[in-house]
Amino acid sequence: MISHPWGEEIARRLRATDIVPHPRTVYFTLAEELCSMAASYRDDGEYFLSIGDTTNALAAFSYALGWLDEASCLGLVTTRVSEKQWLFSHIPVPVTESGRLEEKVGRYGTMLAAALANVSCVTEGGTCIRGASDRILCACHVLKGFGDLFRSSGRPENALGSYSYAHAWLDAGVRAGLFCVVGRHELFAV
Repeated sequence: MISHPWGEEIARRLRATDIVPHPRTVYFTLAEELCSMAASYRDDGEYFLSIGDTTNALAAFSYALGWLDEASCLGLVTTRVSEKQWLFSHIPVPVTESGRLEEKVGRYGTMLAAALANVSCVTEGGTCIRGASDRILCACHVLKGFGDLFRSSGRPENALGSYSYAHAWLDAGVRAGLFCVVGRHELFAV
């Protein structure tokens, strides 16, 4: 099997993941859903690697990491992080994919900006859940900024990872009921 550092990171994290809430709670079900999404996108990444599509593998692996990391942030799972700086590591993409990579970076950056404009917090201000929603939105804006910086500095692989990772956090937040979609539903995996 072909390996990829980001794919290896999500695989290690998924193997080390334990669901925290009691099995008969809605939070257990939510944790299972978020982990299932992470595993599905990890599988997609592995498929893309197997057919030589590094660009889509990058997007899938970083998206998978976003789903799992949000589950961890919300206290729904525990896992072990092997590589804390995975997003900043250099990931070579074959020159033959440079056109597709540039197109996807542009499209994902635009989609992330639109997604950020099409979500709203559903919780009351001052609650702990609202605090989590606000932190997630802040993190997504920061990650979009990282993506923009990576893109402008000639690191499109990392830009794609940033955009995909941030979008996963938004999608997981919608799935968790922290955000509602106020416009373009097609931008979200719900």
